[in-house]
Amino acid sequence: MIKRHPRAFLLAVMVHVIFAIFMGMSLHINSVSHVSRAKVSVVQAVAVDEKQVAHELNRIKSAEQQKQRQINNDISRAQAQRKKEQRRLAAIREKQQKEKQAEQKHLAQIKQQKQELERQRQQEENQLKKARAQRAAEEKALQQMDKERKEEDLKRQLADEQQRLAQQNKQRQSTIDRYRSMIEAAVRKHWQIPPGARAGMGCVLRVRLLPSGEVIRVEIVQSSGNTIFDKSVELAIRQASPLPVPKVETGLFDVFRDLRFPFKLESKT
Repeated sequence: MIKRHPRAFLLAVMVHVIFAIFMGMSLHINSVSHVSRAKVSVVQAVAVDEKQVAHELNRIKSAEQQKQRQINNDISRAQAQRKKEQRRLAAIREKQQKEKQAEQKHLAQIKQQKQELERQRQQEENQLKKARAQRAAEEKALQQMDKERKEEDLKRQLADEQQRLAQQNKQRQSTIDRYRSMIEAAVRKHWQIPPGARAGMGCVLRVRLLPSGEVIRVEIVQSSGNTIFDKSVELAIRQASPLPVPKVETGLFDVFRDLRFPFKLESKT
């Protein structure tokens, strides 16, 4: 109470001190002077002071009570305010708790969605890998098929080319053989069988020809053993000039430019 109402306490102490002083003075006056007028005055003064003190005390008490009521009212309002604040804080905490739960639920949903998206991404990536692997295998198979087809085409082309070349060579050789036969026929047409020639006798001559078929040189490269026979064949070749040869543009004349010409007596008539 002293700490809460120091002013009221100090005032009460002062009133009691004043009252004690007045009481002491009254006793002293009674012992020194026996004058009845002075005694009455002191008693009256003391009575007046006691009334003033009582009045002051009542005023102080009333003020203290009023102040106490104010304090109690303040305490009540503070308690009401505190309860209100507590309710507000509780509502805030409840709201925060709900928001936290909602946030946790939302985060859980996001996490679940993220996991689902990751699962879908992984699944799509696996499917893409499979598709790429399948496409690579298909491309490899197509490349192999294309390679085999090209190889077959090349083999067929080579076979066709070989066949064409064989046919061309056959035709070429046939043409060469035909011109050889024509040359031999032309030579035999101008050849006279010499005396002493025997069946099976033969020689090989080298004949240099111009594109026109003109004979420019004849030499014996393999003798028959009979000079007359060899010379008769050489003479027949010169007399048969120009010999039949293929034209230059056919590409076959080079075979006859430097012609190896075997000649043989098959039978003597």
